[in-house]
Amino acid sequence: MNNTSIRKWLLFSVGITILSTGIALTVWAKVWGVSPWDSFHLGLMNYLNFNFGQIVQLVGAVAIVLGAFLGVIPKIGTILNMFIVGWLANFFLGQFPANTLEEFSVVSFLVLVIGILCCGIGSGLYIAADVGIGPRDSIMIGLNRKFGIRIARARTFMEITIVLLAFMLAGPIGIGTLLFSVTIGYVVEKTLNLYKAFSLGKVQTDTR
Repeated sequence: MNNTSIRKWLLFSVGITILSTGIALTVWAKVWGVSPWDSFHLGLMNYLNFNFGQIVQLVGAVAIVLGAFLGVIPKIGTILNMFIVGWLANFFLGQFPANTLEEFSVVSFLVLVIGILCCGIGSGLYIAADVGIGPRDSIMIGLNRKFGIRIARARTFMEITIVLLAFMLAGPIGIGTLLFSVTIGYVVEKTLNLYKAFSLGKVQTDTR
Protein backbone atom coordinates (compact mmCIF):
# COMPACT_ATOMS: atom_id res chain seq x y z
CA MET A 1 0.00 0.00 0.00
CA ASN A 2 1.54 3.33 -1.08
CA ASN A 3 1.51 6.60 0.83
CA THR A 4 -1.47 7.92 -1.11
CA SER A 5 -3.59 4.89 -0.23
CA ILE A 6 -2.57 5.08 3.42
CA ARG A 7 -3.49 8.77 3.50
CA LYS A 8 -6.87 8.06 1.92
CA TRP A 9 -7.77 5.33 4.41
CA LEU A 10 -6.59 7.41 7.36
CA LEU A 11 -8.77 10.25 6.12
CA PHE A 12 -11.64 7.80 5.66
CA SER A 13 -11.22 6.56 9.24
CA VAL A 14 -11.12 10.06 10.72
CA GLY A 15 -14.10 11.19 8.64
CA ILE A 16 -16.23 8.17 9.52
CA THR A 17 -15.43 8.55 13.23
CA ILE A 18 -16.32 12.27 13.29
CA LEU A 19 -19.49 11.61 11.25
CA SER A 20 -20.59 8.84 13.62
CA THR A 21 -19.96 11.09 16.61
CA GLY A 22 -22.10 13.78 15.01
CA ILE A 23 -24.95 11.34 14.36
CA ALA A 24 -24.83 10.16 17.98
CA LEU A 25 -24.88 13.74 19.29
CA THR A 26 -27.86 14.79 17.16
CA VAL A 27 -29.77 11.66 18.15
CA TRP A 28 -28.92 12.34 21.80
CA ALA A 29 -30.49 15.79 21.39
CA LYS A 30 -33.39 14.45 19.32
CA VAL A 31 -35.92 16.54 21.26
CA TRP A 32 -35.12 19.27 18.70
CA GLY A 33 -35.48 16.88 15.76
CA VAL A 34 -32.75 15.05 13.86
CA SER A 35 -31.61 14.73 10.25
CA PRO A 36 -34.21 13.41 7.78
CA TRP A 37 -32.49 10.03 7.50
CA ASP A 38 -31.99 9.62 11.25
CA SER A 39 -35.60 10.61 11.84
CA PHE A 40 -36.50 7.78 9.47
CA HIS A 41 -34.14 5.41 11.33
CA LEU A 42 -35.62 6.33 14.70
CA GLY A 43 -39.12 5.99 13.28
CA LEU A 44 -38.33 2.45 12.13
CA MET A 45 -37.23 1.65 15.68
CA ASN A 46 -40.89 2.08 16.71
CA TYR A 47 -41.75 -0.94 14.58
CA LEU A 48 -38.60 -3.08 14.36
CA ASN A 49 -36.87 -4.80 17.27
CA PHE A 50 -33.41 -3.48 16.38
CA ASN A 51 -31.17 -0.90 18.00
CA PHE A 52 -30.33 2.37 16.27
CA GLY A 53 -27.04 1.19 14.80
CA GLN A 54 -28.60 -1.96 13.37
CA ILE A 55 -31.35 0.11 11.74
CA VAL A 56 -28.71 2.40 10.19
CA GLN A 57 -26.90 -0.64 8.82
CA LEU A 58 -30.11 -2.22 7.52
CA VAL A 59 -31.22 0.94 5.70
CA GLY A 60 -27.68 1.38 4.36
CA ALA A 61 -27.70 -2.15 2.96
CA VAL A 62 -31.07 -1.56 1.26
CA ALA A 63 -29.76 1.71 -0.18
CA ILE A 64 -26.69 -0.03 -1.59
CA VAL A 65 -28.87 -2.69 -3.23
CA LEU A 66 -31.16 -0.04 -4.73
CA GLY A 67 -28.13 1.87 -5.94
CA ALA A 68 -26.76 -1.27 -7.57
CA PHE A 69 -30.07 -1.80 -9.41
CA LEU A 70 -29.71 1.78 -10.65
CA GLY A 71 -26.21 1.03 -11.93
CA VAL A 72 -24.02 2.24 -9.06
CA ILE A 73 -21.61 -0.52 -8.05
CA PRO A 74 -20.45 0.00 -4.45
CA LYS A 75 -16.77 0.35 -3.60
CA ILE A 76 -15.17 -1.09 -0.48
CA GLY A 77 -15.51 2.30 1.25
CA THR A 78 -19.28 2.23 0.68
CA ILE A 79 -19.59 -1.21 2.29
CA LEU A 80 -17.37 -0.23 5.22
CA ASN A 81 -19.39 2.95 5.66
CA MET A 82 -22.57 0.91 5.99
CA PHE A 83 -21.16 -1.27 8.76
CA ILE A 84 -18.91 1.14 10.64
CA VAL A 85 -21.16 4.22 10.89
CA GLY A 86 -24.03 2.21 12.34
CA TRP A 87 -21.78 0.45 14.84
CA LEU A 88 -19.87 3.56 15.91
CA ALA A 89 -22.96 5.77 16.23
CA ASN A 90 -24.60 3.14 18.41
CA PHE A 91 -21.42 2.76 20.48
CA PHE A 92 -21.13 6.50 21.09
CA LEU A 93 -24.83 6.73 21.98
CA GLY A 94 -24.22 4.06 24.62
CA GLN A 95 -21.56 6.26 26.25
CA PHE A 96 -23.87 9.25 26.73
CA PRO A 97 -25.95 9.56 29.93
CA ALA A 98 -29.52 8.47 29.22
CA ASN A 99 -32.53 10.77 29.55
CA THR A 100 -30.49 13.94 30.13
CA LEU A 101 -31.37 15.87 26.97
CA GLU A 102 -35.09 15.24 26.75
CA GLU A 103 -36.08 18.87 27.30
CA PHE A 104 -35.63 21.97 25.18
CA SER A 105 -32.64 23.77 26.65
CA VAL A 106 -29.54 25.70 25.69
CA VAL A 107 -27.43 22.61 26.42
CA SER A 108 -29.46 20.27 24.22
CA PHE A 109 -29.46 22.85 21.40
CA LEU A 110 -25.68 23.25 21.63
CA VAL A 111 -25.30 19.47 21.47
CA LEU A 112 -27.48 19.48 18.34
CA VAL A 113 -25.37 22.21 16.70
CA ILE A 114 -22.10 20.45 17.56
CA GLY A 115 -23.57 17.23 16.19
CA ILE A 116 -24.51 18.89 12.89
CA LEU A 117 -21.03 20.39 12.58
CA CYS A 118 -19.47 16.98 13.22
CA CYS A 119 -21.74 15.38 10.60
CA GLY A 120 -20.73 17.98 8.03
CA ILE A 121 -17.02 17.86 8.81
CA GLY A 122 -16.98 14.07 8.94
CA SER A 123 -18.87 13.79 5.66
CA GLY A 124 -16.51 16.25 3.99
CA LEU A 125 -13.43 14.32 5.09
CA TYR A 126 -15.03 11.02 4.09
CA ILE A 127 -15.85 12.38 0.63
CA ALA A 128 -12.32 13.77 0.28
CA ALA A 129 -10.91 10.29 0.96
CA ASP A 130 -12.53 9.16 -2.32
CA VAL A 131 -12.85 5.48 -1.43
CA GLY A 132 -16.55 5.14 -2.22
CA ILE A 133 -19.72 7.21 -1.91
CA GLY A 134 -22.08 6.84 1.04
CA PRO A 135 -24.71 4.09 0.84
CA ARG A 136 -27.63 6.52 0.67
CA ASP A 137 -25.89 8.65 -1.94
CA SER A 138 -25.85 5.57 -4.17
CA ILE A 139 -29.56 6.09 -4.79
CA MET A 140 -29.05 9.76 -5.66
CA ILE A 141 -26.24 8.99 -8.10
CA GLY A 142 -28.24 6.09 -9.54
CA LEU A 143 -31.27 8.29 -10.22
CA ASN A 144 -28.98 10.70 -12.02
CA ARG A 145 -27.34 8.03 -14.16
CA LYS A 146 -30.44 5.95 -14.87
CA PHE A 147 -33.03 8.64 -15.51
CA GLY A 148 -30.94 11.77 -16.08
CA ILE A 149 -32.37 13.48 -13.00
CA ARG A 150 -30.11 16.31 -11.85
CA ILE A 151 -28.17 15.58 -8.66
CA ALA A 152 -29.77 18.47 -6.78
CA ARG A 153 -33.29 17.36 -7.74
CA ALA A 154 -32.53 13.74 -6.96
CA ARG A 155 -31.24 14.75 -3.51
CA THR A 156 -34.28 16.95 -2.88
CA PHE A 157 -36.62 14.16 -3.96
CA MET A 158 -34.86 11.73 -1.62
CA GLU A 159 -34.92 14.10 1.36
CA ILE A 160 -38.61 14.96 0.93
CA THR A 161 -39.51 11.28 0.56
CA ILE A 162 -37.53 10.33 3.67
CA VAL A 163 -39.07 13.13 5.74
CA LEU A 164 -42.55 12.01 4.72
CA LEU A 165 -41.74 8.41 5.63
CA ALA A 166 -40.22 9.53 8.94
CA PHE A 167 -43.37 11.54 9.69
CA MET A 168 -45.55 8.49 8.97
CA LEU A 169 -43.34 6.40 11.30
CA ALA A 170 -43.48 9.03 14.07
CA GLY A 171 -39.79 9.84 13.82
CA PRO A 172 -38.54 12.98 15.61
CA ILE A 173 -38.96 15.90 13.21
CA GLY A 174 -38.46 19.49 14.34
CA ILE A 175 -36.40 22.62 13.99
CA GLY A 176 -33.28 20.44 14.22
CA THR A 177 -34.37 18.63 11.06
CA LEU A 178 -34.71 21.93 9.22
CA LEU A 179 -31.44 23.25 10.64
CA PHE A 180 -29.62 20.10 9.58
CA SER A 181 -31.09 20.19 6.08
CA VAL A 182 -30.19 23.82 5.34
CA THR A 183 -26.69 23.80 6.87
CA ILE A 184 -25.19 20.36 6.26
CA GLY A 185 -24.31 21.04 2.62
CA TYR A 186 -22.55 24.28 3.54
CA VAL A 187 -20.46 22.59 6.25
CA VAL A 188 -19.51 19.73 3.91
CA GLU A 189 -18.54 22.18 1.17
CA LYS A 190 -16.41 24.30 3.52
CA THR A 191 -14.67 21.18 4.85
CA LEU A 192 -13.86 20.00 1.34
CA ASN A 193 -12.54 23.42 0.35
CA LEU A 194 -10.36 23.66 3.45
CA TYR A 195 -9.02 20.16 2.89
CA LYS A 196 -8.21 20.91 -0.75
CA ALA A 197 -6.50 24.17 0.22
CA PHE A 198 -4.46 22.37 2.89
CA SER A 199 -3.52 19.56 0.50
CA LEU A 200 -2.51 22.02 -2.23
CA GLY A 201 -0.40 23.99 0.22
CA LYS A 202 1.26 20.82 1.45
CA VAL A 203 2.11 19.75 -2.10
CA GLN A 204 3.61 23.16 -2.87
CA THR A 205 5.65 23.03 0.30
CA ASP A 206 6.91 19.53 -0.48
CA THR A 207 8.09 20.57 -3.96
CA ARG A 208 10.28 23.42 -2.77
